[in-house]
Formats: sequence, C-alpha cells, structure tokens
Amino acid sequence: GSGSSGKTDVLMVRDFADAIVDGGKVYVADSRKGLFISVFNENGDLLYKIRHSLGKVKVPRGYLDALIKERRMSKYWDSIYAHQNPVAPDYFPDFVGFKIDAGRIYAVRPAEKDGLYEVVVLDLKGRILERSFRFPLKPDFEMPARKSFLYDVEENRFVWFAYNDAKEMYELHIR
Repeated sequence: GSGSSGKTDVLMVRDFADAIVDGGKVYVADSRKGLFISVFNENGDLLYKIRHSLGKVKVPRGYLDALIKERRMSKYWDSIYAHQNPVAPDYFPDFVGFKIDAGRIYAVRPAEKDGLYEVVVLDLKGRILERSFRFPLKPDFEMPARKSFLYDVEENRFVWFAYNDAKEMYELHIR
C-alpha cells in the first residue's frame, strides 16, 4: 500500500523459493514453512517433504537504514528509490539459497558470522549432515533466488565469479 508520504511500501526481505532437478527428482524449496523442501518424481507425484526449524534470524536494527543509504548513492535515487518506502519483516527467511551436488543438499541460511553465512548440508532424504559458516556471498534478501545464478557447488566447495574492478575482469573463486 501507499503511506501518507506518497511513497509505495516495498518489501526489502522476501521469502525464498526455487526448484532443482536432480536424479529424476524435483526438489522444490519454500522458505515460508522453515527450511522446507518438497520432493517430487518426474510425474509430479509428491514423494516426501524435508522440513527443519533451525531458529529464526532477526533482521538487525539499522538494516533498512543501511539499504536506504546505499540507494541514495544510486543514479536511480530520484527516479525510483526516492518514491519507495522500504519495509522489512522482523525475521529473515529460514533459508535464502540451495544447491544439490553429489547427493547432498546445500541450504544457505541468513545467519552470519565473520562475514560468512551459514550452510546446512543435508543428505537427499533431508538428514542434516553438517552446519557451518562458510558461504562467502552476501545473500540478496530482496530477491533471494536471483543470487542462485551467481554460484554453484562442486565437490563440497562453493564456486562463483566476481568482478575485479582493478583488473576490469571477472575472476573465478573457489572456497
């Protein structure tokens, strides 16, 4: 809706949804129900559901202020952002990304420590194998699935391209 300021409310933290096809099964992620993944066969029949509640991650105080400050520097401030009223829920979605590699599901959570985000590794049935802080890219909380194109998992390591301004080229990173 619109506030009395004539600005439009814009949600700056959104739920995560994505789908991955692996080994003849379709894994559909939906953060509205926690760390929740529905698994279907190729005919669309539901085989099983993976669901974990791993604790809510609070949206920090100052989160919206930092976003507004960042956007004020944008060349789009006058045309777009000045007319928006950024809003956020109290909590981030339970997960903001997932990949499947070598029989494992990698779920990225918004919990952060030392600049790294939490990764929950599960087997394909949903049993948690590991939890650690090792995801190096800041999630896109406004449109989480958009970040999915920017990284992958190969042999239990994250792989991504990042632009190096000084060298004016993209570089491959592996962590």
